[in-house]
Amino acid sequence: ALPLCHQFERVSAAELRTRLQNDEVILLDVRPVVEYENGHLPGALSLPLDEMQQALASLPDDKMIVAYCRGPYCVIADEALSILAANGRTVARLEEGVLEWQEAGYAVSHET
Repeated sequence: ALPLCHQFERVSAAELRTRLQNDEVILLDVRPVVEYENGHLPGALSLPLDEMQQALASLPDDKMIVAYCRGPYCVIADEALSILAANGRTVARLEEGVLEWQEAGYAVSHET
């Protein structure tokens, strides 16, 4: 079996930016709220993993949902995407985390 982190479609930071600008995706930051508040990708919604099940109904089902967490080796996003996929959502994973996003020269947001 493939490792967990490879079961979802992956999007690059550049592709994600384009899809966000075109309003094609919902971006979820599935890290704990305190990490979200310390800086997150612009346009990302804070939805910690432990709140995912309760929040499912509030997420649109006509857009791809992209999740990210702490980076390529973090499994929080995979767990979140597993829940979403099991509920029939179209999902993808951003391979990078906030650190890699910043290293690529993109801004992070501190607005909550």
